[in-house]
Amino acid sequence: MYNNPLSRATYLETKRLKDVNDIGKEIIKWKNVEINKRNKAIANLNNELDDERSKNESIKEENEILKKRIQDLEEDNDRIRKELDLKTIQINKDSSNSNWSSSTNHPWVKTKKHIYSSREKSNLKVGGQTNHEGHFGKLCLNPDEIIIHINEQPPCNGIVDVLNNKVIQQIKEIEFKTKIIQHEYTFNDGTDVSRLALLPNAFTYGDSVNSFIILLCHEGYVSFNRIASFISELTNSGLEISESYISNLNLKFVNNLSTAIQQIQEDVKDTNVLHFDETSVKVNGTQNAIQGYANKNTTYLFATKHKCDETIFIFLNNYRNWLVVDYAPGYQKLETHAKIAGCNAHIERYLKLCANDYQVSEAKQMLTLLTKANRNKNLLQPKDIQSIKNQYNQICDAYLDKYDKLNQNDQFYFHDVYLIFKRLKLKAHQHLAFLTNHEVPYTNNEIERDFRHTKTKMKVSGTFRDWNHLVAFTVIRSFLQTCHKRKINIWQAINKTQTSQFSFY
Repeated sequence: MYNNPLSRATYLETKRLKDVNDIGKEIIKWKNVEINKRNKAIANLNNELDDERSKNESIKEENEILKKRIQDLEEDNDRIRKELDLKTIQINKDSSNSNWSSSTNHPWVKTKKHIYSSREKSNLKVGGQTNHEGHFGKLCLNPDEIIIHINEQPPCNGIVDVLNNKVIQQIKEIEFKTKIIQHEYTFNDGTDVSRLALLPNAFTYGDSVNSFIILLCHEGYVSFNRIASFISELTNSGLEISESYISNLNLKFVNNLSTAIQQIQEDVKDTNVLHFDETSVKVNGTQNAIQGYANKNTTYLFATKHKCDETIFIFLNNYRNWLVVDYAPGYQKLETHAKIAGCNAHIERYLKLCANDYQVSEAKQMLTLLTKANRNKNLLQPKDIQSIKNQYNQICDAYLDKYDKLNQNDQFYFHDVYLIFKRLKLKAHQHLAFLTNHEVPYTNNEIERDFRHTKTKMKVSGTFRDWNHLVAFTVIRSFLQTCHKRKINIWQAINKTQTSQFSFY
């Protein structure tokens, strides 16, 4: 077909170029397909990137929220930690850093303290007993008012007057009435009353009103606010007394008790057996203490800044007789000059706890031994006393030996019970002093009972206003409690003290 070689070559070249062109088109077509795929992939990646960006923005927002939440949790954590520290401090409280009693120093009270009473129960029913004579008042021979009832049925109680054919019943009443006494001062010596330096207050309150206020404060433990309200209601607004007047009256009343307090101090120092204890009180939220000294006829309370204050040793420096105390370590220093007797009421409570809660047989034996010895102490012979002392030491040794065997591997087994028996062993002469000297009491309840008034005051008021009011309370309470013990009429004693120094002699 192609005779001319040049034409054939041209044909072949043209065909080759056409094939190359076709191949190039195929390649371009394939490349376009690849480009489209890549463009779609890039578009998809851009979409995913946009999604990730939006997610990242949402994560940033969530991160800010979480940061705020973390900050709030950290603040809550700090607050809870402070509360926990405070609770820890409260849990670790004992008699040395709080108003808790010395019994809280023992480990068992950190969980649940079971207080056992040392009082023995009787089988008698509550109330009046069979064959009791009863208590009946006597008729007053000079009644203030007589009301005659004609042919009326008398009430269920009364005295029969057979001679006059009548029944007599007397009703005793208290009349509350405001009495105004006016004092007028006139001058015939030429005195110009306008030049007299007088306060503008035209009235003051009489001794009976002041005595009634003191009685409500320190025998009834009524708050100042309630006393003012009570007197106002009682007198139908005839007496409107301010709280400041009541407060100042308490401080002023103390001034007329200096002689009585001096006599009380001399009496407690001169007694053969003196009961001593302390109790915690608060003054404007701050922890303070009251020392108490008492015998059967006298009570002396004294305010101190803290327990085991040095004033104990100053006040009792020359005391050489029996001093009944509990087992506070500071009190044992007094044994250098005074004869110390231990309070067995505290011991009985601890022993009952050990016997009933811990099932310690030695505690039951010791409790039985002490109570029986106290019950029969007036009948004991010297050989009986020695036998009780021997049993006492045997019981202590038995438990201390048991404790040593149980704790050979450093196990902390009933360590609190161990401390009680160790104390009984070391201070046997104090806890058994009542056996050889019948003047020495079995317990320290004399001063414990006197402190009930202080605890009642704290329950009503919670705290004293200031130090001066605490001192006033201790002075007035010492005076009133001593009057009670000596059978002195409280109302008459307070009335007398309003105008002059009170003396017990």
